[in-house]
Amino acid sequence: MTQLLTYQKIQDTLGRLAKNFTEKSNPIFLDEMGKKISLKKIHEIESIKDKPISMIAVTRYQYDVSNFPKYGDYVKNTLGLDRVYYGLFHNGKKVEYDVLYAMDTDDYEQIQNHLNKHNHMNQGIAQLMALIIFSKGTPKPVNNDN
Repeated sequence: MTQLLTYQKIQDTLGRLAKNFTEKSNPIFLDEMGKKISLKKIHEIESIKDKPISMIAVTRYQYDVSNFPKYGDYVKNTLGLDRVYYGLFHNGKKVEYDVLYAMDTDDYEQIQNHLNKHNHMNQGIAQLMALIIFSKGTPKPVNNDN
């Protein structure tokens, strides 16, 4: 599948899921092929020795996938990571589309560093939170201190 068709599939899937997505909805995640993926499965893929992982979004205030190639390239080429995930998150006002990556750590200082690492990609706006994901797929939000 070409990159353009993949992003179209992600756009279609996120758009369809966003229709019933509310502030009370749990975040939804997709893999790089646009298929829904659970936090437990993400943990299985990303964890080393079953340790907790953290998911960080590089996007803020994205309401479609038009900039996803830029963010995906950033994750792979600048951060040097192999996988990108996509998701839906409700910011309290609107549904946001996210580009995320996973780190094999739950270290608080590393998480804080990564929450503030991508501000230049989002007009100087830092991330609100990260998700630490445990082996059963249980998430724990970590707020940005800044």
